[in-house]
Amino acid sequence: MLGAFLVLHISSFEMLVWDEAEYASIGRSLARGEGYRVGDQVEYLRPPVLPFSIAASLLAFGENGDAIAKLPSVAYTLLLVAAVYAFLLRDGGRVAALAGAVAVAVSPELAVCGVRLLSEMPFMVFYSTAVLAFAFGFERHPRWFYVSWLAFALALSTRYTALLFAPTVAIAIGFELMRDRRHALALLRSRRFLVAPFVAALPLLTPWYLRQWLGTGDPLSGIRYASNQIPSYVSASMPWHFYLSALPKALTWPILAVGVAGLLHALATRRRLGVYSAAAAFVVIAWHSQYDYKEVRLMLPALPFFAVGVGFATAAWRTGRASAWERRALPATLLAAAALLGYRDIHATLEGEIALGEPSFLNAMEYVRNRLPADDALIAAAFPQTNWYADRPTRRTPPTVDLLLEELDSVEWVVITNFERSEPDYLRAIYEDLRWSDRFREEVQIFATSPFQTVLARSDWVRRKLRPAASGER
Repeated sequence: MLGAFLVLHISSFEMLVWDEAEYASIGRSLARGEGYRVGDQVEYLRPPVLPFSIAASLLAFGENGDAIAKLPSVAYTLLLVAAVYAFLLRDGGRVAALAGAVAVAVSPELAVCGVRLLSEMPFMVFYSTAVLAFAFGFERHPRWFYVSWLAFALALSTRYTALLFAPTVAIAIGFELMRDRRHALALLRSRRFLVAPFVAALPLLTPWYLRQWLGTGDPLSGIRYASNQIPSYVSASMPWHFYLSALPKALTWPILAVGVAGLLHALATRRRLGVYSAAAAFVVIAWHSQYDYKEVRLMLPALPFFAVGVGFATAAWRTGRASAWERRALPATLLAAAALLGYRDIHATLEGEIALGEPSFLNAMEYVRNRLPADDALIAAAFPQTNWYADRPTRRTPPTVDLLLEELDSVEWVVITNFERSEPDYLRAIYEDLRWSDRFREEVQIFATSPFQTVLARSDWVRRKLRPAASGER
């Protein structure tokens, strides 16, 4: 049912935003054999799992728009449900597994991410698997350490925040030493534990970091860049408790209440999978809470671990002293309420959100695809979206007039918008100076749908407009 819902709503967001368009463009370049790039720029920041997944989807189903590129997100969402179900089935039984899987499936934020082309869904699959498999390495058999480190490598090849696995593992090892020191030390000194990172993770990670080293001179350039992204955002400052306040809407109140109760019970009884889940959720939320800039999707990797708590709480209630009717009715009522609340929030989000630029930007890009020669090059501040939707050679708008004047010799069109935050002031001035009569120039195409406008301007026309200002920008 979740898969059908996501497929039916996969086109709810009619336009890809910046990050989504970058992933989509890299995936298309890979599918076409053009390399790991966006437009004319070789890409070193975005890790490879999602772009390669998009490339596989495009190769399998054809380059038929946003929906085909988004299919990996749907697949990873279903895989996350399956992963939570599988771990809880082994540790808590069928009731716990079913309750945990339903808790994931009805989460509003997870469902919304399932129809977005972002790295959250594959990351949650691999990161939660890494943490829970590490617990199974102590609980069941050391071979699970190989699964854990393989999943960690895939998570780190999806998002660099997978490095939060390190403090989570440190907490887990501390717990193991307090729980049973002799057993923990025996496992920590075992061959499987010591070689697992080198056998399962290192071979998978080496090619990517070797590529970064050869391309940028620094194998950790992507990690360094990503570590400065959120601290550099100064557009907004949220309170430290932003993520705690956002949890009820992200999970729904019933799921959050039952999940917290289940994790607290697991901590009290030292149930290993629950303790690891509580530690992982705490690390994710605490780490992101330190920054002034906060966004709900950044804390989503904590949500599968709350689902583990839901599974444990439901199973505990089912085996308690309540009557048979109560044991069945209460969990079913809570899950049904969560499903209704989740559907309400999901529906409101899918129906109400409009991407910056929609639909004027899409109309402009359709004009480019249908009316302009295939080899006409463009330059745009909305660089990844232009590259993805225009499917033409695309360059990024430089920050100064002089640099743009140099670039204009190698492009035919300049894309100017009133919504892209990185649009330079010198192009914003041209946009603000446009008159109604400019609509009738062959050199200028204006696409206006309030409140977003997109302008396609011939490079020669832009050059004439900018030359008087060039000396002042030097």
